[in-house]
Amino acid sequence: MKRTDSLPDRLREACEARGLTRAALALALDVDRSTVDHWFLGDRTPSAATVERIAIVLGVEPGALLFGEVRS
Repeated sequence: MKRTDSLPDRLREACEARGLTRAALALALDVDRSTVDHWFLGDRTPSAATVERIAIVLGVEPGALLFGEVRS
């Protein structure tokens, strides 16, 4: 995952890298699609526990989603 400016950008990039749609992410996390849409728009931020779950689904480190950190 490369460094991007915001959580919505990093979410979008990680989903694209995994070939996951917003609807598929919502289904995997057992949340409403509109919730995921709000994350992608930057209107809302997922809780820390949810970021952990998102990271597992997307196969990335939580820090990479939150801060744009890239493991070497």
